[in-house]
Amino acid sequence: MRNFKKFLALMMAMLMVVGMSVISTGAADTAADYTEAAQQLGAIGIMKGDENGNLMLDQGVTRYQAALFFVQSITGKTDPSVWNADKSSIFTDVPEYGTAIDYLAGIGLILGRGNGIYGYNDPITYQDMLVLAVRTLGYETGDMSYPYGHILAAQKLGLTDNIKNINYKAEMTRGETAQLIWDMLNTQIAITDPLTGDLIYPGMEDSSPYGLLLGPGKIKRETYLEKSGFAAGKLDISILEFNKAANSSDVDTVTVEYNGEQHEIAAADLGIKADTPKIDYLGLRATIFVNSEADKFFDLYDIDAEESDARVVFTNWDALTRVENLGDEGTIKYIVPNSGEPYLMIGGVKFVTDKYTVNVFEFGEDGWELKEDSKFLDNFKYSTKDGYIGENSNGAVKYVASEVKKRRRRDRKNPGHLLYALYVRSVLRPYAERFHDREGCGFRDHRLLRGRQGGKQRQRAVQLCRVPPRHVL
Repeated sequence: MRNFKKFLALMMAMLMVVGMSVISTGAADTAADYTEAAQQLGAIGIMKGDENGNLMLDQGVTRYQAALFFVQSITGKTDPSVWNADKSSIFTDVPEYGTAIDYLAGIGLILGRGNGIYGYNDPITYQDMLVLAVRTLGYETGDMSYPYGHILAAQKLGLTDNIKNINYKAEMTRGETAQLIWDMLNTQIAITDPLTGDLIYPGMEDSSPYGLLLGPGKIKRETYLEKSGFAAGKLDISILEFNKAANSSDVDTVTVEYNGEQHEIAAADLGIKADTPKIDYLGLRATIFVNSEADKFFDLYDIDAEESDARVVFTNWDALTRVENLGDEGTIKYIVPNSGEPYLMIGGVKFVTDKYTVNVFEFGEDGWELKEDSKFLDNFKYSTKDGYIGENSNGAVKYVASEVKKRRRRDRKNPGHLLYALYVRSVLRPYAERFHDREGCGFRDHRLLRGRQGGKQRQRAVQLCRVPPRHVL
């Protein structure tokens, strides 16, 4: 039984609620807080406040100031004097910061207003900031219409997600600009599929023709946070434990694992607070970008910021690709052919079960526990003759494929490739979570979605671990 009507009704209800919540008033949301993004930019030298440390987030941004933010972001050179060496040789209305504006014009990021006019001191609009961001990241195409094509691309990249209630023609504030620049720095730069010539958007690597040819997790991406040198090193860590401070003068910390060793990091450095649900981070694998060489970070780092010679610039939690199946849509299938090995299809990506074993984990008081009675594959069982023959083919999967280092050549408990998937069995709205290190599969990136089963809330994570050939399933 598919319970399709019930699922569809709930989906329609949710869409109605979401639809009502995104109606724009055409004015900036004065209650929105962009302080954290501005502080992050301040930490890497891009956004500076006044002599009193005021970031002036409610003030406007001119077109020349926007150009300065972008040129600092893509080059890593944050000293304003570097970009104020001369007047513009391209535009007649640019009396200062001509070096920055000419640099961006030279690489095609800014075009001006025509007739040698840049609009140096004019306020910059939200749509023009999005155009710059899309161009900077490399997602502009020859047939992209201004500005709506750029706006759609920015929405697809998530660049509009954190800026609240603003009209695209509205003038930007420093706070909104800080949020957009910070999000752009942490968005993956465009790459082109060499087989088709199409751009590969973030999260689409494995389902692209080139990704399908190479295999899951093979296409590597980069952000400007790395490319511009704001982060000198990056470390893949696992969050093992939250440690509450003994008294108010101390700081909360988290115990993390890096290269088989345990270390302590101030929880705030990873954006973790005492009231952050443990299910949001505990056991989750993250990549931290730091301002030192990766292997020297823990020698230089101290949880007391004043004593530390190294700091965390940014924390990146692994992104998952979400694939949803409604009824007979066919985007998630478990197929058992008459001959050959069974395989799982998720959003067009094929995972053969002689290379991947499927384990379902449930998050409880003691962390993640392996559940032997998983119905994940049974629910999505598919016959080319009869279609879906499982109990409930409605649900969603979020997955990520990654590589881990094998500790020993013949260690079958530590596979070289892992696919982590999340499964929602029922009809409630899913949301991404993550988690725990289980012995026997060597994984540290388990995530989950929330569903309802038997009247009780359950969080489930599905992990597909690649194992060596001839491994007995």
